[in-house]
Amino acid sequence: MDALELLHIISDGENESVEFKRDLEMNREANRDIGREMAAFANTRGGYIIFGVEDDGAVVGVQSLTGFEERIMNIASDIIYPPIELRYESFHVEGKDIVLIEIPMGHSKPYSPRYIRRGTTKRQATREEERRLFQEGGLVSFDESRVIGTQIDDLDMDKIERYFQRTTGKRIEDFDIDRLRLLESKGIIISSSETLVGRWLSPRLDAHSSETKSYSVTVAGILLFGKNPQQFLPQSAIKMVRFKGIEVGCDFIDRREAVGTLPEIIEEAVIFVQRHTNFGAKIEGIKRIDIPEYLPEVVREAVVNAVVHRDYSIRNAYISLFIFDDRLEIRSPGGLPNAAKPALERSEGLELLPIGDHHPRNRLLFLLIEALGYGERVGTGIPRMLRVCREKSYAEPRFQEIGEAFWVTLYSKRS
Repeated sequence: MDALELLHIISDGENESVEFKRDLEMNREANRDIGREMAAFANTRGGYIIFGVEDDGAVVGVQSLTGFEERIMNIASDIIYPPIELRYESFHVEGKDIVLIEIPMGHSKPYSPRYIRRGTTKRQATREEERRLFQEGGLVSFDESRVIGTQIDDLDMDKIERYFQRTTGKRIEDFDIDRLRLLESKGIIISSSETLVGRWLSPRLDAHSSETKSYSVTVAGILLFGKNPQQFLPQSAIKMVRFKGIEVGCDFIDRREAVGTLPEIIEEAVIFVQRHTNFGAKIEGIKRIDIPEYLPEVVREAVVNAVVHRDYSIRNAYISLFIFDDRLEIRSPGGLPNAAKPALERSEGLELLPIGDHHPRNRLLFLLIEALGYGERVGTGIPRMLRVCREKSYAEPRFQEIGEAFWVTLYSKRS
């Protein structure tokens, strides 16, 4: 970074990725405050702390650069855990010394002290936000956790039977272990300290044991094999609207909600799009070839990505599927998974998805739904969407991270 780039950042003022500081004060509380700022950036999307600048953007300079870098590095190593990597630069601008500290988004979240950056301020993470930080850091996976209040009776055993027959060619009774342990090994159920097994006990369990295990259903298990997933995870539904116009809030032509297990939701969403897809046509030789407004394989891929990769720990937030006169938008709760690097290219200030970078947020859910034929292990879904659109002369989809949501936009062939 050169001085002109630095001045450009300063001229834009403080924001979610930039914090101004008058100087580095010589006391313990000030050090702790700087440590909290650094941790907040590492726990969020990274950013800059610029010393020698007032809150209003006035460049005043720091008093002295002597020992400044050492003190910053000591704050980072003594206050923040796990350690973070940061970059230190000093500049002499307009006769004044300015120090820039760049803190990248961390990949070992959460960092303590557990602060996050929101707008121009930092604050302590809430309990739910801490859980998401653990999830982003790969320390826990929400889809593997138990759904409180569930029991074995909440699973549809016919769906589970079809899953095993599809993936192994065997029926459940053909395996050498009892059925509860089989489901536990697949992550569909998880042992619980509560007596929740219900009526469906394996005949191979010791019926006379006073320590018979009890089980709850996992998030992945209820989403794929539950009798009524929305009873426990109402946020798993998809809200679908066909608007009359090109903006949210216009009159709508149709509005529905896709519910059920994820495979059922996927199919219902695809059918909704098909119902509101217009067709053009062209003549090749003596044949008339229909040209759909949206490519079915691209629509399906976009819907599958949304249901597999959304953040299910965000309550009261649904996937939205909006069809406008000129485009189709799928808005999925949760930004990019922590390990997915933002692309260098930016469009209107919005980070684009790194093509081919594959880091599933819901690892267990991804593996289970992939086995049902809805996913690709190597992460080629988005590159395939782009390739198909190019080959068939459709506008390329747009991928955006906006706030705490991920948007996919498909453009109408008619527009």
